Amino acid sequence: MSPLSLSGLASGIDTESIVKQLMAVEGQAKTRLQLADTRAVARQTGLRDLASKLGALRDAANALKSTTTWADVQQLVSSDPARVAVRAQGTAAPGARVIEVTALAVTAQHAFNYTSSAAPQTLAIGAFSLAVDPASTVATVAAAINDRAAAPVSAVVAGGKLVLTSRTGGAGGDFTVGASPLVTEDAVYARAGSNAAYLLDGVPKTASSNVITDAILGAEITLKATTTAPISLTVSDPAPDTESVKAKVGHDLGSLPSHVVLAPWMVRRGRRTEVRAMRTARSLCLLAASSGALALAIAAPAAATPGNGCDVGGSPLGQFISFLAQNVGHSGSFNPGNDHGPIPGAGPFVPTHETSDCNPTDNPSPPIR
Repeated sequence: MSPLSLSGLASGIDTESIVKQLMAVEGQAKTRLQLADTRAVARQTGLRDLASKLGALRDAANALKSTTTWADVQQLVSSDPARVAVRAQGTAAPGARVIEVTALAVTAQHAFNYTSSAAPQTLAIGAFSLAVDPASTVATVAAAINDRAAAPVSAVVAGGKLVLTSRTGGAGGDFTVGASPLVTEDAVYARAGSNAAYLLDGVPKTASSNVITDAILGAEITLKATTTAPISLTVSDPAPDTESVKAKVGHDLGSLPSHVVLAPWMVRRGRRTEVRAMRTARSLCLLAASSGALALAIAAPAAATPGNGCDVGGSPLGQFISFLAQNVGHSGSFNPGNDHGPIPGAGPFVPTHETSDCNPTDNPSPPIR
C-alpha cells in the first residue's frame, strides 16, 4: 500500500522534491567526510607499505655493512656429494683433487646372548674389565658399560642381545670379550673392523674412519659410498662470496623505484611528519642504490657510467643506479629539489630501459635541506 502523500495538493508546490534536495545538500558534508576518510585510509595504507619496504632496505643496508659480508670465504665443491662430501675446517689448501673410494671403513661390532648370574662376575673386554653384581640384567650391564669412559666399546640391548660396538673405527678398533658365564657370542652378528681405502690423485691411502681430516689441509672429507668413477674435489681461492652479496642486496631491486616515486605525492598531501619520513626514505634509497652499485661492481662488473644512460643491460639494478644519479642532482622531471604534485601527468622519474642521459653533473639542483 502506497504511503499517504499530499505534496503540492493544496499549494501547487512540490514539497517532496524540495525536501529531497535539502536533504541532499545537508548530506554533502557527510559525503565529503567519507571521501576524506577514504583518502586518509589510502594514505595510511600507502605509508605502511612504504615503511615495510624501507624496513627491508634498512635490513639490506645493515647486512651490507657487516664485515662478515665482505670476508674472504672458500667454496669447497664435490662433483658427487652423495658419495664423497667435502667441507672446510678453517682455511683449506686451494686446488683441485681427484678421489676414488674402493672401500668404506667398518667399525667392529659383536652380539652376545646374556645369562644372569646369582654370583658376582667379571666381564673382560680387551684390557677393560667390569664387575657385575649378582642378578644383574642385560640392561644393567649395558648401562654400566656406557657409564665407563675407559670402556673401549658402547653397549645397547637389541633383540634381547647385548650388542657391543667399538668406540674406535677401522681395523684397529676390533676387540675380544673374555670367557664368562654371563655372555656367549652369536657369531651370526659378528662384524670385524676394517679401514677405508681410497686413492687421492692416484695415490693409495687408508683411514680408520670414513671422515678424513688429513687428506687435504684444512678440509674434511666424508666417504659415503664406494665410487665407480673418479670424483673431483675443488677448493677455491679465498674471496668474498659474490652470491651471498647479491642475495643480501636483494633480487627484487627493480621494484624499489616504483615505491620511491610515491614520495612527491605523499609530501604534497600533507604533514611535516610525512616530509621527514620521505626525506629518510630518500636517504635510505640512496644508500641502497650505492650498496647495489658496489655489489654489482664486485659480483657482476659491467660498463655503466653516468652520462651514457646509466643503464646496465636493462637490468633492474642498472635502472636503480640511473635513479640514484637523478636523485643526486640531475635536473630532470624527478629530482629531490623539485616540488611534484600528485597528478600522474606531472611525470615523476621512473627508471626505464631508455638511454636518456642521467649524468649527475648536468645542471645540478640544490640538495634536500
